[in-house]
Amino acid sequence: MLLLFITAIKCIEGDAALVEADVIRHARGQQPSKQKRKARTNHQTTLLTLCQQYTKGEKTIREFLHEIRYSIRL
Repeated sequence: MLLLFITAIKCIEGDAALVEADVIRHARGQQPSKQKRKARTNHQTTLLTLCQQYTKGEKTIREFLHEIRYSIRL
């Protein structure tokens, strides 16, 4: 279970790094490096929803990790 949690954190950090790079490009007046694909947007929405449900206490850590495993892209 720990390995799954670490993998989930690494995937979320990777997505966050891509978003941060786009924010920096936007601040410089540049266009994002590439347009987001629909699948990526759906993936980010799913992760955001799961994180919000966990934060609000709607899901336990076990439920959160169980559901996030289906969203992880390796």
